[in-house]
Amino acid sequence: MSDELKPCPFCGGDATEGLVFVTEVPNGDMGWVGCVPCGVFVNYKHGESGRRAAMRRWNSYAEYTCRMNHVLLYDEMGIEGIECDECGWSDIHPWDDPLPDRCPGCDAKVVG
Repeated sequence: MSDELKPCPFCGGDATEGLVFVTEVPNGDMGWVGCVPCGVFVNYKHGESGRRAAMRRWNSYAEYTCRMNHVLLYDEMGIEGIECDECGWSDIHPWDDPLPDRCPGCDAKVVG
């Protein structure tokens, strides 16, 4: 696995990696991978294996995306809406309005 962290899935900023020493943890170490400005992080314990697990989790979360498709809702009325191709969430949404950054149904980052 590469030691490179993917950008924050919320703001696109650089991810940070830190190590914080906590006396209550048996090995005495707890670390985190996350985005400081967003306050989103994945924590880990117990050295290198935990560090790599947290990095894998962060990087897989950063890759979680969906697409919003334009649909007509309420067949008889033909109201403009959007629908997530991953979870099926849909709502009334004028096609000219910008798409949401994240899906309210599955919390994936909306792309395209």
